[in-house]
Amino acid sequence: MPPLPKVTVALPVLNEERDIARCLNSIRKQDYPSDLIEVIVADGGSTDHTEEIVRSYGYTFMHNPHRLAEPGLALAYTQASGELFVHMAADNELRETNWLREMVQPFLKNQNIVGAYCRVECNQDDDAFLKYFNSDTDPFSAFVYWSASHPKTFRKQFPVKTSTDAYVVYQFDSRNYPLVAFAQGFIIRRSYPRPPETSHDDILPIVHIIEQGYDLAYVRTVTIGHYVFDGFTHYRRRMLRKVSESFTQANHGFHAREKTMTPVRRWRQYLFLPWALTLIGPSICACSRFIRTGRWYHFYHIPASFLLAGYIVRMALEVRVLRFRKVPTTQYH
Repeated sequence: MPPLPKVTVALPVLNEERDIARCLNSIRKQDYPSDLIEVIVADGGSTDHTEEIVRSYGYTFMHNPHRLAEPGLALAYTQASGELFVHMAADNELRETNWLREMVQPFLKNQNIVGAYCRVECNQDDDAFLKYFNSDTDPFSAFVYWSASHPKTFRKQFPVKTSTDAYVVYQFDSRNYPLVAFAQGFIIRRSYPRPPETSHDDILPIVHIIEQGYDLAYVRTVTIGHYVFDGFTHYRRRMLRKVSESFTQANHGFHAREKTMTPVRRWRQYLFLPWALTLIGPSICACSRFIRTGRWYHFYHIPASFLLAGYIVRMALEVRVLRFRKVPTTQYH
């Protein structure tokens, strides 16, 4: 077995004093050689105690003038010295102490593997809404990508290329690509040149990797904890911001990826509104998930879908009004 590679863990942060210590503790507890772990925190201008907490761990702290997460990761990438680059967020937690050791194994065994990802889970004592969200993804993405929206259902859509006890490699299609992002513990070989045009989106790089004929490994033996929401109220604020960014930034989210999508996925983007606003589709989906798993929190899918569809309609109307008045949407954002 080749020697273990040096790993750079990058965290873009902004006012993360609530979560950052838990994240850094999970890195500190890894059974990986400490001299082979480099941690770089790119701060977007925190005004709380984030910097103080990070410096207490002795990790590298750098300022991110762009404030946003993706440019922060790109900045950390230029300063990294590890052979492998780990994308993390302050609301992530490495659940197992052997997380790094398990995640690097595919890279040691297959040179064509340039990226690796794992499943995202929640704690038993988490808020019910957080359990619902981590069981899949946001309602819009789940509707558009369908069985390609979560690793647990990839087998329904993609053939298996390689399978071991620890990880599986699927035969992905760059036009019908999976919803895997440069986030939540995604690891990539630092020798892989990320295209500059993907710097503001965390899914387009995945499409590029697949187009180049490289493989991605889904590591099944370890998990990431994701504390993305405090509850439904937090979800409302975050979804409104995401919808706003999608409408006001041409290189953000679905607008940036639309040309890479299949016609079916493009149509689903527009079909989501009648599907969600009528409540029939989300209700059927929620009942199906409840019958299959017995987890009542899946019924959150109904209000979550309706609310997200409402935000999309609201932003579409507001942007149309701004354009009619000839007000730049960037100014609105």
